[in-house]
Amino acid sequence: MRILIIGCTGSGKSAMAQRLVGLKDIAWLSLDELYWDNKANGKYLVDSLSALYEFAEWNENWVIEGCQCDLVQAAMGFCEELRFMNPGCEACVSRCINKPRNNKHRDETSKEETPLDRIIASVGQYEYRRDGFGLDKHKALFDSFVGAKKEYTVVI
Repeated sequence: MRILIIGCTGSGKSAMAQRLVGLKDIAWLSLDELYWDNKANGKYLVDSLSALYEFAEWNENWVIEGCQCDLVQAAMGFCEELRFMNPGCEACVSRCINKPRNNKHRDETSKEETPLDRIIASVGQYEYRRDGFGLDKHKALFDSFVGAKKEYTVVI
């Protein structure tokens, strides 16, 4: 099993990954952790891609989840199934408000937790973003994937 889960912050990627990992002995990689850890040290793409390739090569069964399109696109070359969490911005904002905070979302310069209002503002722009974190890019990656895939339009 090699499943890649993509979508906006708050869409349920980590929750789905956690359920899949709980079923059997499956490795789990959060692209958010690669992004934020390596973004802070200024070696984002090179170090993140290296860690991603190593993870995919060394683990027979895995779940990778995240929203950074350059990393998602690299992971697509290794996955057997792509899942796109797309419940809509309102559902994602609600999940962000109600879920416990963690250290995945940090200010790039101070490594401090990003205030909830910044996360909500970012999620609220998901449909309009043209960078590697927006709906259009996620949809294009999903549409281009030729293997098994499923889009989830409700929070599960």
